[in-house]
Amino acid sequence: MKTEERPEAVAVFPQKITAAVSELKNRLQQDYAQAYPGLGDIIRIVLDEEEAKAWDLSSFPHLLLPDLVEAHIAKLGLERQTRGMTTFWRLPRSPGSQIINLLEVMLQSVSSP
Repeated sequence: MKTEERPEAVAVFPQKITAAVSELKNRLQQDYAQAYPGLGDIIRIVLDEEEAKAWDLSSFPHLLLPDLVEAHIAKLGLERQTRGMTTFWRLPRSPGSQIINLLEVMLQSVSSP
């Protein structure tokens, strides 16, 4: 039995996956921005890094992306500390992480009045 070739389906499939990943990233950005207000830039960096990793790991990155992002956010160890009406964010000290210095600079600019 010979299968019928469908080149249009083959051409459309990667576009659908790319669109699904883009939509998922937008949803994750909104969810994490609500959970960690003022850290949108950090969340965007995490999403971009983990999207690249998901594409490296699978042809279906949208299935891996949420867990990769969640693990990365957990590894950063962001803690919300509230004093009065002001919320302060603290990052754990881990000398091996290159992103920590960037994040601390970004957090300082968000925290300063």
